[in-house]
Amino acid sequence: MAEQQGTTRKPRSLRDKGLAAGLKVVSRVLDDPERAKRVMEVVSQVQRGRARLDQTAHRVLNAGNIPSLEDLERIGRHVGALRREVRRLKTRLEAIRRRVENG
Repeated sequence: MAEQQGTTRKPRSLRDKGLAAGLKVVSRVLDDPERAKRVMEVVSQVQRGRARLDQTAHRVLNAGNIPSLEDLERIGRHVGALRREVRRLKTRLEAIRRRVENG
């Protein structure tokens, strides 16, 4: 039994279909230079708005003396380093204690 060429394609996933449809729409929008320019302006406005929102959130957190995520991550790293140092010192202290006990 001979296979027909071109009929053994895998069915496209919903993701692939959605991606293809999205690319088609974007292509149509960006085909017109004026629309492309407007889309870029809107994207730029959104980025500037997000930056302002981040700055405002940072000021609010600082005003309320609330640590930011970056502050908490930095503190977490510092605590981890302190724990490692305590373990190291504890090991050294135990070694000294054993030497003293054994004379």
